[in-house]
Amino acid sequence: MADVLKEIAEVHAPGTDRERFVWAVVGSLGGVHVWAQRLPETTLALGSGLWDYPFYGGVEVHRRTPAEYDGSEPSHKECWLLDGPCWHDGSSLYFSDHMSPTLNALGLESGGATSYALSEARSWYRSHFEGEM
Repeated sequence: MADVLKEIAEVHAPGTDRERFVWAVVGSLGGVHVWAQRLPETTLALGSGLWDYPFYGGVEVHRRTPAEYDGSEPSHKECWLLDGPCWHDGSSLYFSDHMSPTLNALGLESGGATSYALSEARSWYRSHFEGEM
């Protein structure tokens, strides 16, 4: 049976050069959060060519119990997402290669971006947790 997931969509430091978008799902086995943070205007003005989009981010998996490859000690003793210990892993490469183009086209602050990011978080939850059951 599929886990019932709580959804979170927040914006931290809105309107600043540290504006950060957080989309997450939390279930009985753990949680997945997607985040995107705007690059400071000074970084964008440098024109370094390092950034394809005006933000960077990642997809993070938070487990309530360690995976087979994790050590015995939790990554966080008090995880902000799970309200307890968690074993944490993630991917900025997946975010950059697969999510950034869509989020950029939708606009980070749009409802479409929220729907898309939460859909990705749900998909990651299913593949990382429910696929292991």
